[in-house]
Amino acid sequence: MLKRATSLLTAAAIALSSAQAKAQCATGSFFDYYPSWDTNYPYSANLSTYPWPHDGRTFEDFEMYSDGTVIGDSSSSPYWWFKVTSGVLKSKWIYSPLYKRAFATAPAPNRSFRTLLRAGGKNNPGHYRERRFGDQTIEVKFYAQTWYSQVSGGALPGFVLFSRYNSEDDFYAAGLRKNGDIVLEKQIHLWDNGLALGCPYTQLQGTGGGSRLKLPNGTRLPAGQDIASGWHTLKLTDFTIFGVNYLHFYVDGVDQFDGSVTDSTFTYGTGGFRTDFVDSWVDDVHMY
Repeated sequence: MLKRATSLLTAAAIALSSAQAKAQCATGSFFDYYPSWDTNYPYSANLSTYPWPHDGRTFEDFEMYSDGTVIGDSSSSPYWWFKVTSGVLKSKWIYSPLYKRAFATAPAPNRSFRTLLRAGGKNNPGHYRERRFGDQTIEVKFYAQTWYSQVSGGALPGFVLFSRYNSEDDFYAAGLRKNGDIVLEKQIHLWDNGLALGCPYTQLQGTGGGSRLKLPNGTRLPAGQDIASGWHTLKLTDFTIFGVNYLHFYVDGVDQFDGSVTDSTFTYGTGGFRTDFVDSWVDDVHMY
């Protein structure tokens, strides 16, 4: 979590009521990827020294796991390069053993699966340590198996990638929704001298209905039409030049916002992904 000793208040932030602040922040148990002070964790400008996963592979294709292996859940992550904080990630063989994939289950009632990607010391992977990374690219393939109805106040059903993730209230997120909406946003926990004020989302590009999925032919998915069934590849690139973060979001190889979106809020974090109101197949996870 970002621990700020100085005030981040603006007139807009001050306007947040306590009720709004509660509604916009995590409730119940709070997940902080960097407990205590963030500066306790080593920093790397990119992942070149600590590639993910850890054993010479350039991405996770789930070929190494036996059928039915629990890769991680909210209580434990036996394979340390995944840090599952909600739901269950399990290996599954299709037409055994022809196709080896992973399956992400989003349990009721919140129907949210979430995992962070750990990149530790490559020479001693059994003794990993969370690191802070600057530039990063996250890429994941998703295939929706079962969609669920959105509950009141919940996120729209769909798939989300994280970059520069610090805590469940501090990150960049790029998402593709079942209804065809796309979005690139940030969430940041506002503090004033140790007092938590709120955790508003800020749309960096796209809105809940204002930006539609861009198709390979250059057109946008018509309003009222859901995304096609089948595999979808999401990719979020996030790199810094002279203190400015440049973010690009791709779906199935198509640049969704016709170039980079800029922001300078987060200087480090890790990558990850989330599913909302869907149980889905997952394959070919990259972080580099």
